[in-house]
Amino acid sequence: MEQMMNEMEQMRTQIALLKERLDRERIVNQGVLRRAMRDNVRRLNRQSIVFIVLALVMIPLVFLEAELLSLSKWWCYVTCAFFMFAALYTHLMQSDLSLYDISEGNLLQTQRAVARFKSMNARWLGFSIPFLVVWCAWLFYETKDNPYFENIIWGFVVGFAIGLPIGISTYRRMQRTASDILRQIDELTRE
Repeated sequence: MEQMMNEMEQMRTQIALLKERLDRERIVNQGVLRRAMRDNVRRLNRQSIVFIVLALVMIPLVFLEAELLSLSKWWCYVTCAFFMFAALYTHLMQSDLSLYDISEGNLLQTQRAVARFKSMNARWLGFSIPFLVVWCAWLFYETKDNPYFENIIWGFVVGFAIGLPIGISTYRRMQRTASDILRQIDELTRE
């Protein structure tokens, strides 16, 4: 009887040790997931800042290009407005992404912000592609009488061939990163 009691006590001790190990592993897993989410949010914020800076840098270059190619003022104004709108929209898109919310445990707010980011990023694509098609047609119309029209076309083709794959991969990477963050939040909230 006493031997059975000792065995029962040993089993209770082993179960308590296993529970303690599981709790520690769960805490470690949560820490790893939070760190991964923080890194992903940092990546999204960094990419957004790069886009904002590029859009703002392009504004003075538009005036220079318009002068060199004898483009109309209206084309120049619309192009600058597009870049300003792109910078503002990107800022609004990423403004809710906060590392503070992740580290403080406010996962619901982070989840909403990332879902909003992902949705706004997809909507931007739906706006910018039709705009750029019209913009390119307008550019060609503006430069059709330019003696360097053939060079402009080649510049456009080379820029398109380089820019399109970069844009697609960047868009897909940002959407994938946002999906990863949402998946990690789901894993954390399930536990």
